[in-house]
Amino acid sequence: MSQSEPAPSSDSPADVAARRGRRRRLLRVLLVAVVLVGAWAAWTGWLAWTARGDLTSASADAQRLRAAVTSGDRGAADAAAADLRGHTRGAADATGGWAWGLATLLPRYGDDAAAVRAASRALAGLAEDGVPGLLKASDGVDALTPRDGRIDVEALTALRPPVADGAAAARAAAADLDGVASGGLVPALRGRFDELRTQVDDLRSGLDAADRALGVLPGLLGGDGQRRYLLVFQNNAEIRATGGLPGAVAVLDADRGRISLGPQVAGREVGGADQRISRAEAAVFGPQMGQYFLDAGFTPDFPRAAQLMRDRWLAARGGRIDGVVALDAVTTAGLLRATGPVDVEGVRLDADNAVDELLAGVYRRFPDPDRQDAFFQGVTSAVFAKITSGQVDARRLVESLADAAGDGRLLVASQDEQEQQVLAAAAVGGDLARGPHRDDVVVALNDATGAKMSTYLRTSMRLRPQTCADGVRTLRGSVRLTSIAPADAGRSLPSYVTGGGAFDVTPGNQVVRVHLLAPPGRTLERVTIDRTVREVPPVELDGRSTTTLFIELRPGQTTTVSYDLPGAADAPATRAVVTPGVAGATSTAAYAGTCG
Repeated sequence: MSQSEPAPSSDSPADVAARRGRRRRLLRVLLVAVVLVGAWAAWTGWLAWTARGDLTSASADAQRLRAAVTSGDRGAADAAAADLRGHTRGAADATGGWAWGLATLLPRYGDDAAAVRAASRALAGLAEDGVPGLLKASDGVDALTPRDGRIDVEALTALRPPVADGAAAARAAAADLDGVASGGLVPALRGRFDELRTQVDDLRSGLDAADRALGVLPGLLGGDGQRRYLLVFQNNAEIRATGGLPGAVAVLDADRGRISLGPQVAGREVGGADQRISRAEAAVFGPQMGQYFLDAGFTPDFPRAAQLMRDRWLAARGGRIDGVVALDAVTTAGLLRATGPVDVEGVRLDADNAVDELLAGVYRRFPDPDRQDAFFQGVTSAVFAKITSGQVDARRLVESLADAAGDGRLLVASQDEQEQQVLAAAAVGGDLARGPHRDDVVVALNDATGAKMSTYLRTSMRLRPQTCADGVRTLRGSVRLTSIAPADAGRSLPSYVTGGGAFDVTPGNQVVRVHLLAPPGRTLERVTIDRTVREVPPVELDGRSTTTLFIELRPGQTTTVSYDLPGAADAPATRAVVTPGVAGATSTAAYAGTCG
């Protein structure tokens, strides 16, 4: 037998038949598998088309719902909410079964399928459990409007349970979305998903804030007995770390929802004994922080500033103070949007001109500080009278107060420890140790001109990645300070505004103390002013490494303060915030990326 000839087969006819049978069975299995995969792909495609249609419709429903809630049209809101529930439930059903579950296991598009499933489930939960709370909160807005000087405390108390349910649903939805890493999604889906996550997080924040507010408002309004507060009006024209110099102070009484405004005095008239401050506070802010009521706000930590204000007031006047409420001129302008214009000392103030009149016009009109104080007190009384009499648009009032609290322009401190714990967790508490900014870079600004030039101060923030290596991510942060004062400010502006050369500051210039407070446990490095490194030893202040710089600005000048912030490569979102001034639209910067 030659080597090229095959060996004769030793298989029996039975072996050959068995082999052929196995091949036929394998072929049938493969054919069935192909059919099943095709059917699965077709079914999944149909589910994807259905889910896409439902989610698109749900987006339109949400827009209708938002418009209806904003306008107060409950009928339209109910209709939009019903449609939203139907469409989000349809999307959740389409993506919740085994077929879609298999799609999440695919090597390339599985994460996209998982993201769509998470979004559908989150939206369905929100529509079912969160929207009713939102509608209840919308219905309860009118309960915040005083009638004959009284707010209905019982109505506020009854409003909390549905709002708490809505807040819980929003937190669950946010948790669903936070479980998805959007970096690997296809670009079109990634953008939509990140936008949805932001919107849900905003809703969660809003409902959480409403829940917290409803938890403490009855007590703050004297639901369990009389309360007395210091109502402090911060003047942004002379910036302080808490917002502005406390130019005017009033006593505010609340008793079972009935609120009344007591005596008003100028902040400069509050006497009292000096208050004890720590060595670190004195090193960073100067001894004046404990010596003058006007300088208590040198610290950006509002509970501390409120304590100093309260103690100094009590030392001068005795009595009882249960808390401190502070607001600024920008907040007053927002209140005027809700109340309509007021007339004071021959001047008509409305939402559009209030900031200019309160921070600049008053000094042009009334050179005498006593007349200025009388004007400020008149504005306070006029706005308060409109609000307490019910001459106010309730929705605009709530929106204005919410915006002011979110921007750090409305601040509240309570002597009741349980209430203070709730306030501390919210922006309205201004608490650096327990509040939303506890892990952020805080840029606190204090005027060192001794005048009212902060009216012409503008700031903007930036935070971006600098380096990322060896497990460390370094961010580069910056704050730009600009003086928009007129070129001839030293001659054209009143000396009361420029300072007239006091404290060795050229009239028209302004000096700003910039305090850079690092997040707890971290240190800012390579601090520069206009790219020139400044070797300034930091001071440890309440667990934060703090660097202080003095910046002098001529009219029209811009100066940039920059710093490096090292941290773990996988650290969560990082933010930097600056004291809100006359215009605070760019008061926050954030970088949420990670290394890799």
